[in-house]
Amino acid sequence: MIQVDAKHINNTVSAEREKRYKRFTAGAKEYQNKKDIHRMALCLYVIQNEKLYLEGGYTSVYDLGTKLLGVSKGTISGYISIAKKFLDTNTGKTIFATDKGDFGYLQLLEMKKLKVEEAKELVSKGIITFNSTSSEIKQAVSNYLSHIKAEEAQAKEDSIKPIKTAYEGFHEAYNELCKRVGDDDTNKNLLQSIMDSVVVLYNENDRLWN
Repeated sequence: MIQVDAKHINNTVSAEREKRYKRFTAGAKEYQNKKDIHRMALCLYVIQNEKLYLEGGYTSVYDLGTKLLGVSKGTISGYISIAKKFLDTNTGKTIFATDKGDFGYLQLLEMKKLKVEEAKELVSKGIITFNSTSSEIKQAVSNYLSHIKAEEAQAKEDSIKPIKTAYEGFHEAYNELCKRVGDDDTNKNLLQSIMDSVVVLYNENDRLWN
């Protein structure tokens, strides 16, 4: 039987994690000095993802980043968010990069509210380009999201329209039946019971959609 030296394995893993901790913290500082924000952000992303900050006695990547890089927690959050969504760990560039150029960090920040597929759509259509200013990208993103929201609202309205029409038709029929029933309490109570059930169903459907 092969005996496994658990202590040796743990020491090996610990040594490897310490090695990666030193590599990526040094990398983050180096890229900050070089003003290579993309690669610095990727280093922070790895540190967070693998919890390498624990190797340095830090409680979080934000604790590490504020002390190592001298930036705020909000800034670190922005770096990591951009790295996770838009950066390629193999190239250190964005997923949009071509031989014609790439997006800078401030441009990417304005695209942060978009899903990756949405950002790719705006880039492929030329609505957002490498030459777009941050303010132009902000406006383009705002216009796009407003358009999406309007489409979703219209789709919702279209989907419940048949239900509203059916309810209105039922209400008219109910009123007509009430006139014909007259003073027959048994039938009036039956009709009211039916109406109460329909109202509950209609209100529940309205609640779910809103």
